[in-house]
Amino acid sequence: NSNCIFSITASTGVTVSGTLTNNSGSAGLVLKSTAAGTGSLIHSTAGVSGTVERYITGGINTSNFAHLLSSPVSDQNIGTFLAGVAAMVYHDPSDGTMKPMSAGVPSTNFLPGRGYFARRGSNGVVNFAGSLNISPVSFSLVNNGFNFGWNCVGNPFSSSLSLTDFLSTNVSVLNPSYANCYVYVKGGNPLYQPKGSGNYFQPGQGFFIKSGSAGSLSFTSAMQVHQNPSFFKKSGSEPFKMISLHEKA
Repeated sequence: NSNCIFSITASTGVTVSGTLTNNSGSAGLVLKSTAAGTGSLIHSTAGVSGTVERYITGGINTSNFAHLLSSPVSDQNIGTFLAGVAAMVYHDPSDGTMKPMSAGVPSTNFLPGRGYFARRGSNGVVNFAGSLNISPVSFSLVNNGFNFGWNCVGNPFSSSLSLTDFLSTNVSVLNPSYANCYVYVKGGNPLYQPKGSGNYFQPGQGFFIKSGSAGSLSFTSAMQVHQNPSFFKKSGSEPFKMISLHEKA
């Protein structure tokens, strides 16, 4: 029915074992998100439109409240998305620096599997609308002397991501000394700290990995689970800096 709207409430998981059909466009299937959690959907039908909300905190200070995000849809336009946030930057793996985003930069649409930094002026949701990503998703890594293998990536699915399965599947392309996922932890030392097996990332969660060689990350259906972990984020009064990820050789 083209007039129906199906909403998956925050912290609720839905698994569709057969064919998923949505005749109402991206507004007809909505995964809700609040400070308490985000709706979760596992399915395997290509070309299904939907909207995935991602609740993030914000602030009046324009230098604060950066969050690592990743798109659960394949065709969310960056220019359209930027109208709903205060600022965004992306990690350029070619030189290891953070650069401002704008319409068409670094690409026309968000790339499935890539991570981005975003900030809202106040607490609320950002919306990813378009064709929901399904397994498998592949993301090409950059590994050179400028970034030492650091890549900003993210959960491409409309469900949580099991780090146990993600890390075991991608062990061959990860640096063995840094075989974890890295997220910002306020007040941490270092600021980016590892999250390994036994952890989960919510839909829309971005993170860093360190590659050991040129190759591609694989995101598969075996990694999709219904969990409601914390959304790891940058918050508080620390500045939204154009940081670079370098380390000594």
